[in-house]
Amino acid sequence: MDVRDVMLSAVPTVTVETPLREIAEILSKQRGTVVLVVAQDGEVLGIVTEEVLAGALSRIIKASEAPRLAAPTSLRRAS
Repeated sequence: MDVRDVMLSAVPTVTVETPLREIAEILSKQRGTVVLVVAQDGEVLGIVTEEVLAGALSRIIKASEAPRLAAPTSLRRAS
């Protein structure tokens, strides 16, 4: 068995400007768990995996919830 027997031949590509939401949609529709990040000339700049994307989205969600989780100013104790 060779690499050609197990490789994905049509790996989706995105640019550095591609929104994370779009990458999530691509990953949910394809067989693989990775997208290539490419420059305009097709040079591979990096990859985004499902695991990396999930971590980034988790951090975004936590950051957006942080202000709502803080106690309102009127309920904070004076120092």
